[in-house]
Amino acid sequence: MSAAAQDMKRAGPVNARGPFQVEIAEVIQETPDVRSFVLAVPDRLSEVFQYRSGQFLTVEISREGQRLRRCYSLSSAPDTDDKHIVTVKRVPRGRVSGWLHDHLKPGDVVSVYPPSGQFVLHESTAPLMMFAGGSGITPIISIVKSALATTQRSVRLMFANRNAKSIIFAKELERLEAEYRSRFTVIHHLSDEAGRLSSERVRALLTERDQADCYLCGPTPFMEMIETTLLAAGVSRAQVFIEHFGSSVPPPPNGADEKDHRDARTGCCDLVVSIAGRQYHLTCERGETILEAARRNGLDPPSACEAGVCAACVARVVDGRAEMGANNVLSEKEVAAGLVLTCQARPLGSYCSVFYGDDG
Repeated sequence: MSAAAQDMKRAGPVNARGPFQVEIAEVIQETPDVRSFVLAVPDRLSEVFQYRSGQFLTVEISREGQRLRRCYSLSSAPDTDDKHIVTVKRVPRGRVSGWLHDHLKPGDVVSVYPPSGQFVLHESTAPLMMFAGGSGITPIISIVKSALATTQRSVRLMFANRNAKSIIFAKELERLEAEYRSRFTVIHHLSDEAGRLSSERVRALLTERDQADCYLCGPTPFMEMIETTLLAAGVSRAQVFIEHFGSSVPPPPNGADEKDHRDARTGCCDLVVSIAGRQYHLTCERGETILEAARRNGLDPPSACEAGVCAACVARVVDGRAEMGANNVLSEKEVAAGLVLTCQARPLGSYCSVFYGDDG
């Protein structure tokens, strides 16, 4: 065990927010550009790191004087695996994924935030139709393993990849098919053999379209095509569950906005942030998100992806208004109740008050 890992074991009381120093137990080369990192979460953190299949961990590294955070889905399942496993694809010019691939080895310690995310297996007896594109298989296989181990639901998986060499978890999928032969089927689509996945191919799979819960994860165009096809085929929107890996964040608004009546001289608004039982009176400059304003004023609210896809930074607007640039996780009902993703939300008007906490 490394000296850093020994120091971690001697650490004091647990702060549930994190980040936590967790040792790497094993590194698995899944494909040429994908690695799985097996984490040795210590017993003292077992409760904090409880998770549901489909959730993710947020990894934090320091690089070039910056603190960088990225979300990576857990490919393990709490019902079948005794360790937490995150699977990371090396992204071209990826500052975090590249660093993890190049530097992390067994015995090293990495900063990790507790599990989060809402792309999880929902209670139902409906059959499951899973669509995964490339590394989008990561949360999907976690959900598949739990569904097979804890329910009697039938599961079909459409898995799209460039070629056979790029199939992540190929052997594990074969093993699951053999073990659950009557309930689990994998349909592979390889673009080097069959071309790009088409809506016609997707529609052909929907023999149980009126009942199946559909889970989608992969590149944005892949998911958009499948979602459009499913809805057009009569699948209820309530039965379509989507996990977004990332999102383009709209630039801050420039110039005057008729909805944004801030101080005419400074362009600022008064911002009140309630967090951890304390209230802070801040200013939010024009174009700043609530998260950016809080950080500029010395606060460190919870956050992770900062792209509007993970909900780690969610807060409730208790007074005033705020508008989000991107939102790929909160439902219309949650937004109507005042919840916002503070990494995306910019106050509208001269005053806004937000509350971080479960009882807001």
